[in-house]
Amino acid sequence: MQLSSPEMLAATIRRRGLSLSDLARQSGCSKSMVGHLVTGHKTACSPALAARIAAALDVPLELLFLVPASPRPEAPDARPPHHHSEGRSPR
Repeated sequence: MQLSSPEMLAATIRRRGLSLSDLARQSGCSKSMVGHLVTGHKTACSPALAARIAAALDVPLELLFLVPASPRPEAPDARPPHHHSEGRSPR
């Protein structure tokens, strides 16, 4: 999952009063992984790790990571009109 901003991650860690080691321990990854995310040397991690980091920092996942939009059913008005082939009746 793509990190939205290394600076936001670093600021959130500081606001929570945690060290990189603390966050690594609480999120179940290595200190070097956290360090790479904070410095921007790595810009992504697994969705599971992203969720654990956000949980350890007690922030919404969307604050730190770019969360793919989930497919939502379209409103009926948002769909293009459906045209039937000539000679066929609608079902």
